[in-house]
Amino acid sequence: MSQAALFKRFGTKEKLIVAALSRPLGKNPVADLLASGPDETPIPDQLVTLGTQIMAAMRRLVPCLAMLHAAAIESGPQLGHASSLPVQARERLTAWFQTAMDQGRIRRMDAHIMAVSFIGMLNARPFREVILGDVGLTCTDEAYVRQLVDQIWAGISGETP
Repeated sequence: MSQAALFKRFGTKEKLIVAALSRPLGKNPVADLLASGPDETPIPDQLVTLGTQIMAAMRRLVPCLAMLHAAAIESGPQLGHASSLPVQARERLTAWFQTAMDQGRIRRMDAHIMAVSFIGMLNARPFREVILGDVGLTCTDEAYVRQLVDQIWAGISGETP
């Protein structure tokens, strides 16, 4: 494909880069898991499954954000838009935590803050590896998520220690 054809289709270099870096995001892999709210499976097991899927998505997203930043392209409008995958995931995870509270399966808290916190903790590992080069944590992503969920569960289960 010629350079002229690319610019005719995308208009600017920035639009071409955004389009190219948006492709790895694909379908929201967590949406189906979150759609029906918590099922009868133990909450910690569901959080490990959700966390592992979110971590996999973050591993695709963080390098794209790094490239957008390096190209001096603002990522906020594309990724912060109400229909973007990150915003949808946060909204659905917020609703998932709210449902778990309504079912009496976890203690009452701010579901939005919990969703943002959980996503942030999952984002931290790929961010540190890609952006900071911090690869000292040698466990698998699943082991990381399982340990994270164990620590979170101690605070949200509502059970007396």
